[in-house]
Amino acid sequence: MRVIIATGIYPPDKGGAATAALGVVQEAELAGISYDVICYGSGQTEAHIVRVNHSFWIVRYFRFIRALNTRITSREDIIICTDITSAGLPALILRLFRPFHLCIRFGGEKHWENVAVRSKILLTLNEFWERKPTFVSILYRYYYRIFFAFADAIIVNSAFLKAALNRITLLPEAKTRVVEGIVPAAALDW
Repeated sequence: MRVIIATGIYPPDKGGAATAALGVVQEAELAGISYDVICYGSGQTEAHIVRVNHSFWIVRYFRFIRALNTRITSREDIIICTDITSAGLPALILRLFRPFHLCIRFGGEKHWENVAVRSKILLTLNEFWERKPTFVSILYRYYYRIFFAFADAIIVNSAFLKAALNRITLLPEAKTRVVEGIVPAAALDW
């Protein structure tokens, strides 16, 4: 078994996804589990860290998929994604063609975050999803359902986020774990 951490950002970059990825790396090292990190960014590739970069986003996604594909050695390998867009979508696409265990971490609700950044109207997460659905929000619901169907494990970082996601579309209870803070190895007991 090998763990591949797919993340949009990784230290020295700062953010929740980078912190979560680093936490998984530290747990893998303590447990003696072989791992690789696939992330976006320029800079030198280290022994277990592959940085994927290209100015055109679609090429960057295909390079990310290729980097993930080259690291998978068996159907028992695990890809842990720290988000659903930058790392999760390439892993999901690869999952359609290759068997491996897929773990998705939800650190926040992407659609609400995007709208909150672009608009001047501040809504709570619950208020946002109680509004009349837009075309984009309907797409996000289906996007989440696809992830939930293909993931072997879903990790959310709070009970509040789990409840909010359940309002959008039901999380499969058997696959879902609430892990507050950095992801410990115990959360990955398939």
